[in-house]
Amino acid sequence: MSEINSEKENVMRLLQSGQEKNIELGLTLADSLQVDITEFKHDIEIIFDWFNIGDRFIDKFDPTISWADRYTSKSEFPFHKKLRTVTLTKEIYLNKRNLASIPAQIKYLVNLEAMDLHNNQLTELPIEITTLHNLRRLRLYRNHFSVFPAEICKMTQLTELNLGYNQIDSIPAKIANMTNLVSLDLNNNQIKSIPTEIANLTSLKGLYLRNNKLTNWPSQINTMTLLQAIDLSENPLQSIPAEIGNFTELEVLQLTSINLTSLPTEIEKLTKLTYIALSRNQFQSLSTELLVSNKDIHHLDLSHNQLKSVPDHLFDLTKLQTLYLNDNQLESISEKIGNLTMLEELLLQNNQLQSLPSQITNLTKLEVLSVNGNPFSEEEYKWINEWGSNNIGDFY
Repeated sequence: MSEINSEKENVMRLLQSGQEKNIELGLTLADSLQVDITEFKHDIEIIFDWFNIGDRFIDKFDPTISWADRYTSKSEFPFHKKLRTVTLTKEIYLNKRNLASIPAQIKYLVNLEAMDLHNNQLTELPIEITTLHNLRRLRLYRNHFSVFPAEICKMTQLTELNLGYNQIDSIPAKIANMTNLVSLDLNNNQIKSIPTEIANLTSLKGLYLRNNKLTNWPSQINTMTLLQAIDLSENPLQSIPAEIGNFTELEVLQLTSINLTSLPTEIEKLTKLTYIALSRNQFQSLSTELLVSNKDIHHLDLSHNQLKSVPDHLFDLTKLQTLYLNDNQLESISEKIGNLTMLEELLLQNNQLQSLPSQITNLTKLEVLSVNGNPFSEEEYKWINEWGSNNIGDFY
């Protein structure tokens, strides 16, 4: 009996190795030694059907499928090829499939590196998902999770996790185990606080917490100085602390709709910023510190504030490609706007502008220009409209 068990264990080890030569050898041995793998075959059928759910034919984009087998009916696909597909598959995309669960047989996807299950009906994960040691990218946004799945905290090899657009209200302390995470997206949840253990995520480069229930800047992240992207938009923060200056590697800063009226002077330390979004706040003026020290900014969104003017330093940002100043109270635009020769999008609608400087015609790369909703005189609007209609692809 022990010899039979040993033979079966050897066969199963080969079949589950995820290596093509071993799989072929395992099937050969199972046949020659008459090893019963009926249950294993059943499991493979389950997981194969799961990630080909709703498909009549084998996925023509699956790189593990030979060209000869593409468009083959699933019912005609032989077991040994199903097994090969399951164990060698590296990426799965099953978004918008109305999936309510993940089968335990997912454990057989031993080479899986990326799994995208967004826009489904998932509420929990099977413990077997923790055996996928090659999985690096997991996307579960727009599902129905009400708690942060405990299984995920055991998946310490993950580099990307997206649980946005769920109903999660807290982050477990055990997230500290996920030290390989590079990107953590928890946008659009119900999170009220951040655990101190999040500071253990020393590899993290992107932290996305848009539209949660945070009422204060999460001080727990202040030591995470290697962050390159932060999005805390649509949280009622009201202010940004001086510790913002800690994030000297920051390239992307998104702080829209958080009731800001000012920025701390320490923001001048963020010299690597390239993308800044400060729309839908309460700014009446803009500090020069943000502009003087950040010459590499290519996207600046100041729309939907209460700005009556902008500092001349803004027009020294010669790498700007998109500039949104719409829906403010601007009364004039500096002639220096002609310096922004890299500009591709310029939104100026719904302000109090009575004229535009002629230097705007220097912006030869401009593809989008909006000026509607300003009190231009008839004569002023005539030349703006003529120039815009003839030179700008999207002018309104």
